[in-house]
Amino acid sequence: MSEIRKRGLGRGFDSLIPEGMVETEFDVTAPVDESGARVSGDTIQQLDPFLLDPNPHQPRKNFEEAALEALAASIRVHGILQPLVATRKGDRFELIAGERRLRAARLAGLTRVPVILRTFDEQEKLELALIENIQRAELNPIELATAYRKLADEFNQTYDDIGQKIGKSSSAIANTVRLLNLSADAKRAIVDGIISEAHGRVILSLEDEDKRAEILRLILKYKWTQKQADEFARGYRGPRGSKMLAQARLNEIEAWQTDLEKYLNASVKQTRLARGKGKIIIEYNSAQELDRIYRLIRHNSVASKHHGSDGIVKQT
Repeated sequence: MSEIRKRGLGRGFDSLIPEGMVETEFDVTAPVDESGARVSGDTIQQLDPFLLDPNPHQPRKNFEEAALEALAASIRVHGILQPLVATRKGDRFELIAGERRLRAARLAGLTRVPVILRTFDEQEKLELALIENIQRAELNPIELATAYRKLADEFNQTYDDIGQKIGKSSSAIANTVRLLNLSADAKRAIVDGIISEAHGRVILSLEDEDKRAEILRLILKYKWTQKQADEFARGYRGPRGSKMLAQARLNEIEAWQTDLEKYLNASVKQTRLARGKGKIIIEYNSAQELDRIYRLIRHNSVASKHHGSDGIVKQT
């Protein structure tokens, strides 16, 4: 078991960078260990950025050009504040973590980048790349799902194992992996940020592929929120579900919500829970507005007590 595994990957990417490290120029004559990695102790090597190859297990596939240019501009002024982590591969080096910084460093024209050399097995390479990106919130849901599945399928990791390493529940891991069952169009919409992971779960709640394609089309066309999509899906599920029934259900929900907003002159939201239960949330912007809403509801409640079911005022 390697040192990384003893430390526990779940402690985070920062555990890879020891405190009090000494920065040195890279010495091509430095000795190598049995694996071929140069012996450096806890030192930062200064390497040519074009000697570093991307981590083949890197879960992140999308790098925004504008963000890279901004980071490159910062690097030109301040340099790279956190070293990259790599392992030796023959005459070159394989990046373990820090691909975004490496790309930006190349854009900035750096001829040397700070690198910590370590030895990892294939599973650790994937885990470390995954953890680094998660800690920086740089992976979209589809990239996360792909990385989780790779850990499960290629390295026999259970969802509990993965969850413990990254601080998530096994059910959260499972829900994210399910996104890979979406169509290519739906996955692309999530990657591009057009729809959310929650939208994806609503689409997956429909078993029929044609219905999944249709609700995706409607979500994109009408820019539905996740809640609107979910209300539509409730009437669309199962063999008896239909677009007509689903649309009628959505229209009914939106109609009473609109009526209530007009009556209260306030924003109203509703959240559905299990077994027919739910919550209605009334938003207000000040104590005065809260008092107005309360008095309006209170007045209506008191007034209703003085009317019979036929609308005639009761005598009190």
